[in-house]
Amino acid sequence: LGVNCVMILESSDLTELLAYVFPRGQQLIRVVVDQEQADRVRNAGGQAEVRYTSHIDQVYSARLIRAVPAASVQLPSPALTTEGGGEYAAIESDSGQITTVKRLFQFELAAPLSALHQRLGERVYVRFTCPSEPVAMQIFRAFRQLFLNQFHV
Repeated sequence: LGVNCVMILESSDLTELLAYVFPRGQQLIRVVVDQEQADRVRNAGGQAEVRYTSHIDQVYSARLIRAVPAASVQLPSPALTTEGGGEYAAIESDSGQITTVKRLFQFELAAPLSALHQRLGERVYVRFTCPSEPVAMQIFRAFRQLFLNQFHV
């Protein structure tokens, strides 16, 4: 595993983050998706478009490399909370982890290092390329989600 980019942060305390190390040729982007949209993301063919808030006019291609198989109430970043400009209300837990009321699925995307910007942890906008679906399938999915929400599954 080669390293293309290392960002060193000065720290006198050993509990602080010292560096970010990126795999050769790619950076990882963690995305959270509502339960209602998780199936569509899994079936999207793995292709996505990414826009960084600092360079909103530039579109980069990304591909899905990993999906966490279970939903979770833990958020990977405070940037996803309403306080951080996101859409999920945060609940402070006793352990200091950021949690939310809604169960979310996490996905990891790989974007080329050419898309890397100086601000690590920056918010990105992701659009998954989903194939078109017949109306009957869309209605089926809507009823399925209604059933799952009604019985809290």
